[in-house]
Amino acid sequence: MNDQHQHKEELIAQLLHMDCFKSSDDRQLYELTIDELEREYQSVLEWQIEEIK
Repeated sequence: MNDQHQHKEELIAQLLHMDCFKSSDDRQLYELTIDELEREYQSVLEWQIEEIK
């Protein structure tokens, strides 16, 4: 498995662990590019931090 594919799989796994099953525009996670997955991850992370406050 190449590094990019592995990184994409890791991002998807992290998002699933955070109960994020689709992107903010309602696409399946596997449809997103790595850049889009990274933005989704940051967005979910920021949302969760705000929920804790």
